Amino acid sequence: MLASAHTPVLLLELWPDKAQYRPDEPIGMSLRILHQGTSVLEGMLDVKLHHLERLVWHRSQPLPLGPGTSEIALLFPGQPDTWAGFGITATFRVKGMPDVMASTAVDVAADWSITPRYGFLSDFSPPGAREDGNASLVQEEVRSLARFHLNIIQFYDWMYRHDTLLPPQDIFVDPLGRTLSLEAVTARIEACEEAGMKTMAYGAIYGASAAFQAEHPTWSFHRNDGVPLSFGNWLYIMNTSAQSPWREHITNQFAEAVRVLGFDGIHLDTYGWPKVAYASPEAGGALECLETHFPGFVDGVRTALSDARPAPILLFNAVGDWPSDAAALTGTEAAYVEVWDPNDRYIHLHQLIQKSRRTQAKPVILAAYLAPFTKTRREESTYVQADAGEYCEHGALRCLQYTAAVIAASGGHHLVLGGRNGVLTNNYYCEHATLTPWQAQGVLRYADFMVRYTELLYHPSLRDLSMTHANGINTEFRFEGAETASEAVAGKVWTCIRQGDGMMLLHLINLTGIRDDRWNLSRNEPASPVACLTIDALVYERVSGVFHASPDGPDGGLTPLEWEWVPHTWGRAIRFSIRDIDVWSMVYIRLA
Repeated sequence: MLASAHTPVLLLELWPDKAQYRPDEPIGMSLRILHQGTSVLEGMLDVKLHHLERLVWHRSQPLPLGPGTSEIALLFPGQPDTWAGFGITATFRVKGMPDVMASTAVDVAADWSITPRYGFLSDFSPPGAREDGNASLVQEEVRSLARFHLNIIQFYDWMYRHDTLLPPQDIFVDPLGRTLSLEAVTARIEACEEAGMKTMAYGAIYGASAAFQAEHPTWSFHRNDGVPLSFGNWLYIMNTSAQSPWREHITNQFAEAVRVLGFDGIHLDTYGWPKVAYASPEAGGALECLETHFPGFVDGVRTALSDARPAPILLFNAVGDWPSDAAALTGTEAAYVEVWDPNDRYIHLHQLIQKSRRTQAKPVILAAYLAPFTKTRREESTYVQADAGEYCEHGALRCLQYTAAVIAASGGHHLVLGGRNGVLTNNYYCEHATLTPWQAQGVLRYADFMVRYTELLYHPSLRDLSMTHANGINTEFRFEGAETASEAVAGKVWTCIRQGDGMMLLHLINLTGIRDDRWNLSRNEPASPVACLTIDALVYERVSGVFHASPDGPDGGLTPLEWEWVPHTWGRAIRFSIRDIDVWSMVYIRLA
């Protein structure tokens, strides 16, 4: 937080030392203050821990603040909850000066898979290859992951070859010419574990090098003209059927990576293609439907990994939501969809999440890469969407905030952030962009918000009422003050309504100033806040409170709203108003 002209305190920063905490585990925090004055300030530090609207812990203590940067360790008592999110604020007060405040959030969970916040790492350079030194680099990377509360991390392109994961020696060159180190991989696995994160080894289910395919030509898939399937001449597509020796080979490779390096599981990648292919002529040449292979393939990997470690984690990439029916049958911890055209609009993100929740009853992760963060365009790149627009710092951040808001309001999780403020722009993670410090602060507000209100956003009892309870012929929710819609469309406020045990949630996503509702566009439009939206909500349960929160505000805290009963066609409704809706506002109606 920047200081006013009346205080020499420039910045107060607060962050957790872990991505997630276990029940009753003490919560560690770091507090950093930059004091550019020359004398000691005799101040008070006021720290609060909130669960939803309730204050659960509060402490004030004297804090003499000397010149320069001070970093202070804080320890909060562990919380007994098996699943709960908390908001934390720290306020530094000096008599005669404005208060300086920072906030963050943490969550406590008995099981990480309740809310899988997926991130990535892709730099495994040998120790000493970077100017800042490998040890400090690892700590910086993992600390940045924890600050975004990412509790499961994909190690992307960490391996020697797609078909032979472990290298013959520590320093090796990967298929695309990067010099990597196995020591760098294991250092990050250990650091992630200490920070409360699960680690996932990237593994392609059917990718193999040209040399491996030449050695095992009968193991690969073929096109309908008899040519072996491949990307260019460097990555070949191998036969994943139960009869193919490839399945046993790559399954053993996955198990060895978990056993030797200590990964928690395997991220099983697919490419969305081929959907059907021919076995090699020497292997019988049968036409294979790949989606019939996947459930058995995943089950086999789980069996092999279970011999290598207890409770292994598996994720399976359904590219473009294909094959959704087969993906629903796989024994994975979450539904994972890599989003591509034609699922290019905000409403498509919502629909993908709702569909996955109905068919799989698992948490949903969308890998939705944000091309607007690409600062340097290359004509030869096959990854960057051409219509993303030129890079704009503000427009890229707003793109991320809108996309994150739509995904979270729908009950899903977004894979886009990585170590050292990395942000994914395409499906080759090594080409990721880096958030500017200003952008990182804007992203942190949203990350904190989603953790602080994890129980409201991701409760398994929630069901979507958006299309049945508002707009059109539906009168359960009525809105006055702006145009609204039950789908996320340009020019209107999207009214996303969800109801679950003891609660009703109303998410207001302000698209009134948006000209094009494709999610992967730079949002360069001027801000168009809604001054006031008045809502009448027909509620039959007893209402014990109505609250509002937004990640666009200073600390994201829940604020009680004034409300009253008013006449409704079908009885009576509660009426309340929300002011200054920027991107995302959330209303929590607590039901008794």
